[in-house]
Amino acid sequence: MVQATVNTPVPGPVDPDLLLEALLYSVSHDLRSPLLTLSLAGELIAESLGARLREDPSNSGLVALDALQHGARDLERMCKR
Repeated sequence: MVQATVNTPVPGPVDPDLLLEALLYSVSHDLRSPLLTLSLAGELIAESLGARLREDPSNSGLVALDALQHGARDLERMCKR
């Protein structure tokens, strides 16, 4: 059985701008670790497979790598706001 505390103060009004700022900070902070993983993975792929990807006549590997790196840069830019 759960008992409510009798003397628990009721929270006051919250400034919506501060609440939004806190939310955006939290979201951007939580995205930084996966973003770093994507960025480093893109760099490792470019270093280890770059020559092989450039030799592929279809260029599909280069397009995929470019899209990965472009997406990571976009996320990084959005997280800095």
